[in-house]
Amino acid sequence: MTQSKTLLIAGGGTGGHIFSGVAVAEKWQDLGGRVEFVGTPRGKESEYVPKEGFQLHLIPVGRLKGTGVLQKIKTLLSIPKALIKAYQLIKQIKPKVILGIGGYASGPVCLMGRLMGYPTAVIDQNAYPGLTNRTLGKIAHQVFLSFKESERFFNSKKVKITGNPIRSKVSPHPYPSEAGLNLFIFGGSQGAVGMNQKVMDAIDQLKDNWDELSVTHQAGKTDLDKVKKFYQDRKIKANVDRFFWDIDSEYKKAHLVICRSGAGTVTEMAIAGRPAVFIPFPYAADNHQFHNAKAYVEAGGAWCFEQKDLSSKALADLLIQCLKSKEDLISRAEKMKSLARPQAAEDVARELWKMNV
Repeated sequence: MTQSKTLLIAGGGTGGHIFSGVAVAEKWQDLGGRVEFVGTPRGKESEYVPKEGFQLHLIPVGRLKGTGVLQKIKTLLSIPKALIKAYQLIKQIKPKVILGIGGYASGPVCLMGRLMGYPTAVIDQNAYPGLTNRTLGKIAHQVFLSFKESERFFNSKKVKITGNPIRSKVSPHPYPSEAGLNLFIFGGSQGAVGMNQKVMDAIDQLKDNWDELSVTHQAGKTDLDKVKKFYQDRKIKANVDRFFWDIDSEYKKAHLVICRSGAGTVTEMAIAGRPAVFIPFPYAADNHQFHNAKAYVEAGGAWCFEQKDLSSKALADLLIQCLKSKEDLISRAEKMKSLARPQAAEDVARELWKMNV
């Protein structure tokens, strides 16, 4: 391993964090470098990063935000051990630069890397930055942002607005010309029980239009059998699975996407050029998914309903409107495309490559 070639990416937890890191990693490799990741055993990185072909190191880091007093104490007591492990990993890997992507592991790794004199950067994917990145942004040499709205949380001299890096597997697509309404429904990498139910309740009210629907539904593990049975009982054409790895194929077929509004999701929607109904995850930290959706709604490319306020009738009425007005959907698709930053991953990788301190 050589210091001039290795990028160390720290963080994870959710698919939104991980996939932006993977996107940058792919572009770093295109420049001739190698990449290693650091995460925690409890995050989704344990599943996703090895599947993408990257080496993953694990360090013990717990949660501080959104936990009880005992868990907070346990996390605080584990910090020295996490910092020692981070020090050992950095000393072993000798990276050219360290990139924090949000999530628990990015804290000790970026802090220790900065103390050891390594160039350190963070990337924040959301319109409202997370606690870890807001803190690390004070010590990092560079801060990459997806939304201009989040610049107010950081020193503007460090900030570069790059957009959110996403996997190269997502591409812009012509809007589908098929009749009817092809729906792609997904609640994030683990599914969304509350959102699944809202959507099924709405579709239940479209009995006269069931034959015009074609549905791909990423149900998650918990709801998989229930969602499959729902469509089978109503004889609605549907492909239901726990998770779809080839998500680009699903975007390509979709007239409309119904989904959460995590950073990775809204970014992919703009790249693919698909109108969306965003239903933000109601328990996301600082309600950041609502803030993510807001920019796309204001541009005219999407709708946004908060889960607690969304009635099945309102969503059913919207789906009827979409069936009757493909012209509106096509217009919204173009507005989504206008917000895309497809070069974000490459731009971040090149900026990191140039970093020296």
